[in-house]
Amino acid sequence: VVIILLPSIVSSIWAALHKPTEMHLEQHLILSAKRLGENILFNAFAIVCLPYEAFKNIDAILRTNWRMLISNRKLLQWTPSGMLKFSNDASIYLSYRSMWFAPFISTAAFIYISIYHPLRLVVAAPVLIAWILSPFIAWWLSKPQQKRVADITDDQHIFLEKVARKTWAFFQTFVNAEENWLPPDNFQEQPVPVIAHRTSPTNIGLALLANLSAYDFGYIQAEHFIERTTGTINTLQRMERYRGHFYNWYDTLTLQPLLPLYISSVDSGNLAGHMLTLRQGIVQLSHQKILSPRLFKGIRDTFRVLEDYIPENDLLQEMRTEINAFCETPVLNLSTAKIYLDKLISLSEKIVANLNPIEEEGLWWSQELDAHCRNMLKDLLHVAPWLLLGETPPKFA
Repeated sequence: VVIILLPSIVSSIWAALHKPTEMHLEQHLILSAKRLGENILFNAFAIVCLPYEAFKNIDAILRTNWRMLISNRKLLQWTPSGMLKFSNDASIYLSYRSMWFAPFISTAAFIYISIYHPLRLVVAAPVLIAWILSPFIAWWLSKPQQKRVADITDDQHIFLEKVARKTWAFFQTFVNAEENWLPPDNFQEQPVPVIAHRTSPTNIGLALLANLSAYDFGYIQAEHFIERTTGTINTLQRMERYRGHFYNWYDTLTLQPLLPLYISSVDSGNLAGHMLTLRQGIVQLSHQKILSPRLFKGIRDTFRVLEDYIPENDLLQEMRTEINAFCETPVLNLSTAKIYLDKLISLSEKIVANLNPIEEEGLWWSQELDAHCRNMLKDLLHVAPWLLLGETPPKFA
């Protein structure tokens, strides 16, 4: 037991004594205790399965020597056919049938000690009982876990929505024509602002899915989504590749592969997975409504981020009331949407005009809110130009 448990205990104590500088002491101690508990449970399970593991190892040793030294057959067989028979079954009976050796040897030992050394059962009984129950324990631990239903509060929903909007702000700002519609690897704020003008297939795939997510969340309209996605795809077609694979790093300004040239199967796989997901989003695009409640919820996300950067005032309160009222009971027709967006644009203009230019973050997000409303109205008018003239919408077949 000491041989099995000691390495995990020592490594856990060592990790507990070396706290990372960026982590709070309380958080570090909780994480260390959790890690120690997990290691002890893992090793306890190893002890419970020890007879079965010993039996399988001896079986493997004997099979290997027999095949290599005597029969010279089945030298490439890695998994015994007996194991495959029970691999997908979940019954207790088959678990005991597969792991029969552990309860057999444990029961025999229990009977022997009971007859010849009964006092030693005080020490031996707990271990032997655990070994007898090992097939049941293995079966119970192998049962599929029940799905947890996420219980997310309203405040947590709002927090996640604001994080999503801020995340989109990165791609919105830096994935542009100057960068050939490719995402820079990172943006450094301190000590001076610096853009890393390099990208990888994984970054590119994430940027493409960011466009799709922004459309789903109502941050951009379909036209904007198609424009950004087309720009990235056109760039990909111009980039140098090796046997169809993209290199791992490219300069986003020149599109030249960066030295040393190499292919990453991980990055290629990531890009392929992102492309498959993007394709499904594009296929569904033609089935989406031009006017959807998500568009106004997207405006609400932008507004909520703005609230974190500027003090409360009458204009904010009025705009909050308008946005919440429309998100709760949206009237989804184009004429009503135009009236509503005109009102939001009027309010956002006043918010921008009343802000102090020194408040950089607040000013940026207020301008972004104004642009968000204007772009949505522009996109709606582009697909329904009759709104400009105040005409009755045409009838569609």
